[in-house]
Amino acid sequence: MIQFSTSMSGFRRPQSSGQIIRDKMQTLRREQNLSYGILGGLFAGSLGAVLWAGLSYLTHLPLSWMAIIVAFMAGFSLRLLGKGIDRGFGIIGAVITLLCILLGNFLVSLTLPTQAAVAGFFPSLVHIDASFTLTKLIAAIPLFDVLFYAIAITLGYSTSFRRITREQLLWESILRSIIRQ
Repeated sequence: MIQFSTSMSGFRRPQSSGQIIRDKMQTLRREQNLSYGILGGLFAGSLGAVLWAGLSYLTHLPLSWMAIIVAFMAGFSLRLLGKGIDRGFGIIGAVITLLCILLGNFLVSLTLPTQAAVAGFFPSLVHIDASFTLTKLIAAIPLFDVLFYAIAITLGYSTSFRRITREQLLWESILRSIIRQ
């Protein structure tokens, strides 16, 4: 004879897809770390700016397309270390990209004139006076380079945070429930 239990202790009501998504989004938001993301983005973007200046020094060309690589380095490291899913990470990524592009452009503007000078790059850094202002730096940017910088800032925004779809969240929870069983 088969006995059926009337208690509901063994029965667990399955979660709705909306609840699964809310729980997963809450978990992902807790994992975000803006401080690490900013530090990583600034470090990688600055490293890219120095690389840009170094390559410009070696090739004797400004290499404005390197701004796109700087943006990718800054945005990707911000996403990787910050684990951001909010659009605020994208805005911060665009700002970091802009700062790193300005740094790269500044370093490139220092390297190209120093190739003709005998003193070299580092001694010329010491002799920068107040006359080297931001307005002179901006005036030195060719108009065509602004296109590269706009693309780079857009790339810095778009690579700074993870885009997670509803289907990805549901699929991940389904896979986890299969693995648990």
